[in-house]
Amino acid sequence: MEVVRNYFLPAIDESKKAALNAQKVIFADFEMGSKKGIVLDETQLSQGLRALKKMSLAELPTEITGVFKLEIAEITGLDPEYAKGDDLKWWKNTSAITKEQKRIIQRVIFDNSKKDRGADCQVKIKDWNGEGSSRFRKLAKEILLPKIGTEIVISVPHRKHTSPAEGDVFHIRIWSAPSESGDTETQTPEKIWGTRVACDDESFAPSGQGIVIRDKRYAVAELVGENTLYIFHDLCHYGRESELTIFRKILEAVVAPEVFSQLKRFRRPVKAVEPEKKKDSKKLEGIEIDRSMVIDSGGFNSRELELVRRVYAPIISRELMTKIRRSICLHNGGGEFRMRDLPRYDNMFHIYFFAAPTESIRQGFLTPKQLWRIPLPTKSGSFQITNEGKIIYDEDGQEAGQIIAGRNLYIPFPILGADEEYKKIFKKLMQAVASLLTSTTAERQKQEAKMRTAQGQAYANTCLQNKESIIKDAKEELTEVANRVNSLQIQLVTAIRKYDALKEVADGKKKDGGVYRKQFAIDFEKMRQLEKIRKVSCIKNQLIVDTDILFCKHPRKDQIHLIGAFRIVIPLNGDCNQIRFFNLTQKIGGHNAPHVFEDGHACLGAEMEEVLPQLIARFDFMPLLIMCIVFLESANYNDPMGQHIDNWPIVEKAKK
Repeated sequence: MEVVRNYFLPAIDESKKAALNAQKVIFADFEMGSKKGIVLDETQLSQGLRALKKMSLAELPTEITGVFKLEIAEITGLDPEYAKGDDLKWWKNTSAITKEQKRIIQRVIFDNSKKDRGADCQVKIKDWNGEGSSRFRKLAKEILLPKIGTEIVISVPHRKHTSPAEGDVFHIRIWSAPSESGDTETQTPEKIWGTRVACDDESFAPSGQGIVIRDKRYAVAELVGENTLYIFHDLCHYGRESELTIFRKILEAVVAPEVFSQLKRFRRPVKAVEPEKKKDSKKLEGIEIDRSMVIDSGGFNSRELELVRRVYAPIISRELMTKIRRSICLHNGGGEFRMRDLPRYDNMFHIYFFAAPTESIRQGFLTPKQLWRIPLPTKSGSFQITNEGKIIYDEDGQEAGQIIAGRNLYIPFPILGADEEYKKIFKKLMQAVASLLTSTTAERQKQEAKMRTAQGQAYANTCLQNKESIIKDAKEELTEVANRVNSLQIQLVTAIRKYDALKEVADGKKKDGGVYRKQFAIDFEKMRQLEKIRKVSCIKNQLIVDTDILFCKHPRKDQIHLIGAFRIVIPLNGDCNQIRFFNLTQKIGGHNAPHVFEDGHACLGAEMEEVLPQLIARFDFMPLLIMCIVFLESANYNDPMGQHIDNWPIVEKAKK
């Protein structure tokens, strides 16, 4: 980040500090060696010198980076207009100072100020929808313009998608996102970087096409392509100081070295790594280069390196490199989040084994039992796949990885192993990645629709298989079924299903499998459309439901608590005791929610436990799902478990 110039003024007594405060000059007490004084930054220098009735004769460097010592001189016989902060007119006309002093003042104070005012023409406001445009413009001129060196346009598409800009002009678009990104579905947090958010309307999610600027888990902005900065929430609604503070933080993040260096690569692309002519590997500063494939050896142990060279590298070369025609770099996160595994934006394609793009915890229930119908031979926990970029699915709609910014593949589970299953799954994964990267937008949309259809079919088929199995034995077990309705929950669910099936046969209303299949598919689609539901899938006789972030109003206090996003697992075979709730955002004190234990089991309460068997027995999973959401967003303070709500983070006061 570019260093701000600060100036040390020695021997400033209390009366002079009072003069500075009267003119609202921002300064700080400072000691340099044995000398005491104050320090001003470059934005306060001109006004500060006027308030002190002093002029700068010279600026001298010090041992502290960014701090300069000013040699100053007293100015006497000042015109009254000077004390009011008038500028160049007084300095040119007054006889109170010499020509040499005027020349120095002209150069040190006013020339710099004049240059800043001239830069205003390079920061333009277009299609503004908000308040305080001139103040946003001033910050862009102060922070971004000196680094970008080209015209800047700030606009407010106001909750609309826009395409990344082309050409030399740098664009800042507030409350917008790239055209191909998702809808405005992200909850805007109460605070960003510790500053309260003025307007909390829903914000955009990152597209995965560029560099994401974050405050912990929340994506604040995204730098896409060569010259478009998208700010995801309504940052200029009121023009308040808090909004300007967040805007300043975003701009400072853009010009920070770790981000701005990536921007410079967009403007001046790095030459791709050329294939090595020799077969022997060449080591350079911990990086191993073998033809056009690079292995970041810092993350692999000797066994893994040998396995990568012998088994995985040939698969990558054959299934992926020949398709995308790009150099590839391999990294191994080893099941730990590392800063070095953040997405890269150079000309290579990066593959991260057992890694995540953001800080998260691994959990066992996230690890798929199989992929592409091949058993995954691991019991290690997997990272949660985020909403960024493109998701890789197997043929049954299970998540197998994600690609961020078109050049970073993250594999969230262990895949390096000698078992044949690992190799088969990895080969399928590379083929799927190549297909996604080389397909058109229309082809990708078609594939995504196919995945959604596959999930619906899996749900319908599973429900149908369970129902047909019950119908098959229903006639022989009518008496037994009637007597078991009031038994244990798992037996009660099975009994009700068999009873209903038999009644259909006895009344002559039995439907064929096609009718049931159609109804189950309709029910599945309705569940996908439910409020607060992000994704619904059917895997291995289980209904898997991912929710949005859920909140809970305190039953006795005027406040709202953030609980988190959940994965709800509902067995389709009728086992009520195996319903699980897993918090994907946070666990507090070993609990997934106030009434949910660490292993996902919940204390549902007598009323809910009474109605669950009947809903599951009759395949009424949509009302069951609604009840689960209400349960997670509730806390019974009379129950010791419900009192755990006090431990969950408060996001806002409840609206009366």
